[in-house]
Amino acid sequence: MFTATIFGGVLVIPYWQTPVGIDWLFLSTLGFFGFIGQLYMTKAFQIASNNLVAPFKYLEVLFTGLIGFMWLGEVYTIWSLVGILLIITGLVMNVAYKARDKRYTFK
Repeated sequence: MFTATIFGGVLVIPYWQTPVGIDWLFLSTLGFFGFIGQLYMTKAFQIASNNLVAPFKYLEVLFTGLIGFMWLGEVYTIWSLVGILLIITGLVMNVAYKARDKRYTFK
């Protein structure tokens, strides 16, 4: 996250626009819900096994793509869709494999 923040911060400099009006409300709401989401995800990793919680973290790729497509009208290349498919396939295979292995059951 730190690296992404630094690179994103540096790369945005030529395109920066200072938020005005309602933008501040949107940014504040984003920060608030991001904090709450991070807090509960951390609590989930503390309470449950990693193999049970981690797949939900990677589902954000799917949800981000769907929101971008439906709300923002983004168009994805075939390589983006292949990448999303690979992530989802890996998640399903990981959960299926761990479900068969008795060491990875609920605590």
